Amino acid sequence: MGIFTSQEDDIREEDRESAFAKIEKQFLSIPDLPEEVNLCALFVGDNGVGKSGAATTYLKFLKEDECLVYVDLDAGDMDNLVQYWKEEVANGKLRYFYPIVWEQDTEDGKHARVNYDKSIERMRLIAMWLLEEDAEGIPNYKKHNVKAVILDGISKLKSYAEYQMKNETNMDRTGDPKRKYWRIRNVDFLETLELYKVIPIDTIFVGREDFNKKPEDMGAIDRDTNDLVSQKLLFKIVKETGKVEFKARVLKSRQSFEDREKEIVFATVDPEKEEGQRSWWDA
Repeated sequence: MGIFTSQEDDIREEDRESAFAKIEKQFLSIPDLPEEVNLCALFVGDNGVGKSGAATTYLKFLKEDECLVYVDLDAGDMDNLVQYWKEEVANGKLRYFYPIVWEQDTEDGKHARVNYDKSIERMRLIAMWLLEEDAEGIPNYKKHNVKAVILDGISKLKSYAEYQMKNETNMDRTGDPKRKYWRIRNVDFLETLELYKVIPIDTIFVGREDFNKKPEDMGAIDRDTNDLVSQKLLFKIVKETGKVEFKARVLKSRQSFEDREKEIVFATVDPEKEEGQRSWWDA
C-alpha cells in the first residue's frame, strides 16, 4: 500500500484528473473501426525472388486520389521504381522514402558511416507523421489518402538495431553481447514495427530468409515478429520444364485458415518464347 501511495504522491492532483478525463473520454466514445480488417503482412525470401516487386503492385489497387508510402531501407527496389513505376512516383501515387542517415566520421573526417540511432529514429518519425493530427483532428494518412505503407528491409533494420545496441554498450560490432543486451536490440526493432502496425492502413513488411526459420530455431525476436503480423508469405524461384516461376506460399493467414500453404505463381519467365514475350507478371 505504501508503494502505491508514494507513487500517487508524485503525481499532481490536476495531472491525475487530466489523465482520468482522457481515459473516461475514450471509454465513453465509440471507436472509429475500419470498414474491414487492415492487412499486416510479412514477405520473406532470398534476394531477387520478387518480394519488393509484389509489394509494390499494391499500386494497382489504388484509386486515382489514393497513394502508397514506401520506406526503403535497402534501396533495393529502386530499379523497379524507375522501370515500372516512374509515372506513379511523378504523380504522387507512390511516396518514396530512403530513411538511412549517413554522417561524416568524426574521428578522421574522411569516411562516411551510418548513424544507426538516427536512421531508426527517421523510420519512426515517418510513421509518427502519418499518425499526426491537424487542428481538426484529421491524421495525415487520411488527409493525404494514404492506403498502405511498405517497410522494405526489416532484416537491415534488425542489424541496425543490433549495431546501435553494441554502440551503446561500447562493444565491437563483432563482439558477442550478454543476453541482457539483446533486449535493447529487440526493443528498437519491434517497437518500430509495432508503430507502423498501429497506423490503421494496410502494412507490408519485407525481409530476407532470416525471418523464415523453423520454430525450434527461432529466437525471441523472430517469434515476436511472427506474432506481430497477420499474414506471412514465403517467396521463391522454381525452375520447371524450362520455365522459371516466381512463387509465393502462404505460411500464415489469420483471416483465412484455408489459404494456409496455398501457392501463387505471380511471375513467369519462359526462355523459349520470342523476345518481348518471355516474361509476364500477374501479381
